[in-house]
Amino acid sequence: MAPGALHRPELNALNIMTSCLHRPEKKTYISWNDLKRVSFENENRIKIVTIERIKDKIRTGKYRFSDHAVKRMIKRAINRYEIEDAVIAGEIIEEYPEDKYSPSCLVYGKTRKGRNLHIQLSLPPAVVIITVYEPDESEWIDCKVRR
Repeated sequence: MAPGALHRPELNALNIMTSCLHRPEKKTYISWNDLKRVSFENENRIKIVTIERIKDKIRTGKYRFSDHAVKRMIKRAINRYEIEDAVIAGEIIEEYPEDKYSPSCLVYGKTRKGRNLHIQLSLPPAVVIITVYEPDESEWIDCKVRR
């Protein structure tokens, strides 16, 4: 095969890993740029799958609140239904794979009444609401990107 040529029966990370790890006799060639593209596409796919799994857990009530989250909810006058609304309508804006107790993420969403909320929660299988707050406009651009 010529340098820079690309042999790709299916261009996805699972196929590449399977070919390389489980069938070393079957050669799979891929360029660095294609590998980066595959990684980016898979990262987005994982993020979509993760937010959908989180939403399913919230819809079915299979989640809990940390003690810290309950204290913050009381202090900030945020109720459980607002959190559920915001997560179900929300999106992951930051990920914390190396968080203290388990991987977590920050979800931005709006309640039915239009209140902006940030909810930090652990990733499935056990969804735990870690903290919740209204994003400060001086610290966030459109409530999604840190300044």
